[in-house]
Amino acid sequence: MPSFYSWDQIESVEVIPHAFRKTIEGKQLKIGRVYYGPGSDTPEHKHFAEQIFIMIDGEVWFKVEDEEVVAKAGDVVVVPSNVPHACHSDSGGTYIVIVARQSVHMEPRSVPS
Repeated sequence: MPSFYSWDQIESVEVIPHAFRKTIEGKQLKIGRVYYGPGSDTPEHKHFAEQIFIMIDGEVWFKVEDEEVVAKAGDVVVVPSNVPHACHSDSGGTYIVIVARQSVHMEPRSVPS
């Protein structure tokens, strides 16, 4: 496993319509750089892994449990384990998401019906 990476050399994968992620995985952490394009929408869901979102540019609306915020460059959103959360963007934005890798494989994401 290499120790140095460039986001420019990592393949971008469309994870939901209008949202593209580049991922780097270590032994215990996973980090993603996500371009969340205009019209991107992630319905409310929860999963085992705690997540930390760091806004790079643009604006993304986040809902974490009962709190809502429009996050902008420099803002950080922390989503605790097993807490319902959602996000949406009308104008688009880029963020970094950090996830404890060991948690990612313990329980799949669950989307309430």
